[in-house]
Amino acid sequence: MEDSIENPYVYLNELKVNIPETKNSGKLMVNIQGLSENKELRSANPKKRLALKKELLKNCLQQKEAICLYIPEKYEMLYNARRILSLKYCYNSFGNRDEYYKYACFDLKTGERITYEEMFLNPEEILQTYNEKYVREITDYLRALKTEEDEEAK
Repeated sequence: MEDSIENPYVYLNELKVNIPETKNSGKLMVNIQGLSENKELRSANPKKRLALKKELLKNCLQQKEAICLYIPEKYEMLYNARRILSLKYCYNSFGNRDEYYKYACFDLKTGERITYEEMFLNPEEILQTYNEKYVREITDYLRALKTEEDEEAK
């Protein structure tokens, strides 16, 4: 569910997960909303939550102050099958092009967030592998920058 406005760095978006109504579907929405940086926007109804976002955004656009109560946010569904919902949550400061991300997986049957330890048999080994790769990439990048700087200095 989306709506659009003029500013390219501010977005309105709300997630609506089409799952059968169960006692845990409300719990799922509460847990998904737990990702949100807009802590005052609590409603299990996506249309109502989107309307609240529009109201906050309208107030932000009308005020001249630097502080805005709405934190632009959007959700992207990455995977929705086999009882698992995987989401990417993106947010930024009002009107700022810098974006920040959170990722989460949820069990559609229980409504609970799935932890990294529950997803993988060897989470520490996986984290170590990716950490080593990240450190190696950053080291190579910094080395290339240093080489460029040294060549420019000659």
